[in-house]
Amino acid sequence: CMPNQICRKITVFLLVLIGLAHGIEASESNAASPVTIAPLLEELWQRNPSIQEAEAKWKAAKKRQIQAWALPDPVAGFDLMGEMRETRTGPEENRFVVSQELPFPLKLWYRRQRAKEKTKQAFEAYQAVRRRLAREFKTAYYELYVVDSSLAVIHEIHSTLKNIEAVAEARYAQGSSSQRDAAKSQAEVSMSLEQVYLFEQKRQSLVSLLNAMLDRSP
Repeated sequence: CMPNQICRKITVFLLVLIGLAHGIEASESNAASPVTIAPLLEELWQRNPSIQEAEAKWKAAKKRQIQAWALPDPVAGFDLMGEMRETRTGPEENRFVVSQELPFPLKLWYRRQRAKEKTKQAFEAYQAVRRRLAREFKTAYYELYVVDSSLAVIHEIHSTLKNIEAVAEARYAQGSSSQRDAAKSQAEVSMSLEQVYLFEQKRQSLVSLLNAMLDRSP
């Protein structure tokens, strides 16, 4: 006795509830081996090329900070005088020469301060890369969760709509229903297929992004 539009809305609502229940059951059945985000983040720290590059720059800056106190390399040489010659101080002889430059202590201190500041900047840049990539990774991870949950619902709805389409076509063939009802059922099935395609494309993009951030093969 209710209008057809209200019936369709109630049907869609019930189908959504069925799909959600199906998604919950599927998640419970897979609870034995969940893919949690914590180990993936650990893998991100260890394998992501951008994080590894920033960490390498920070560690290199730390080593340069230690080297800032070091004295310049000593210089060693050998004076070859050739034929022996007599001078007022005696005959000239071949000799080894060793020299060491000793910078002013304040100069070494300033050099150490500059190296320390560069180390701090490199560390902050490293932390910034970690935070940025962690935020991007978490966003993609949870978007993938939403897409998978949505796909489970849409597949359930699509299966139910296929059954409704079959019933509508059978009723139309028997003459107990109009062609318009059968066409609407077919349109709803097509729309659900389109939604499946769109979500599958989005899922593929998210998986590719996560694999790239983890430096995994496709």
